[in-house]
Amino acid sequence: MIAEALFADDGEANAARLDWLIRDLDDFLNRAGARPRLVFALCVAVLSLFAPLWIGRFTTLSDLPLAERSRALHKAEGGLLGPPALAAKAILCILWFEHPDVDREERAR
Repeated sequence: MIAEALFADDGEANAARLDWLIRDLDDFLNRAGARPRLVFALCVAVLSLFAPLWIGRFTTLSDLPLAERSRALHKAEGGLLGPPALAAKAILCILWFEHPDVDREERAR
C-alpha cells in the first residue's frame, strides 16, 4: 500500500515490480532481525492509521484510493508523522532502486 503510493507512475504502479519489492523487503527484514522488523511494522502501522487524518479522512491508508494515499503520505511526511514516514520510505526506496531494471531504465532516458 505504501510502496504502491510511492512508486506509481501515471496513476498505476508496475505490479510485477511491486511483487519483487515485497519479496525483497521480506527477505531484507528477515535477515535484519526482529528489532528492524518490529520498527518497520510499527512505522507502517502508524502511517496506516494516522496518515489519512492529514487529509481529513477517517479510514486506514489501505482503504484510500491510490491518489489519496499518495497525498496522505506526502502530507504526513511533512508533519508529526515525518520520522515513521521517512523510515518506511527510505527502506522501500533503497530496495526499489536496487531492482535490475533501474539501470536499464536510466540508460533509456
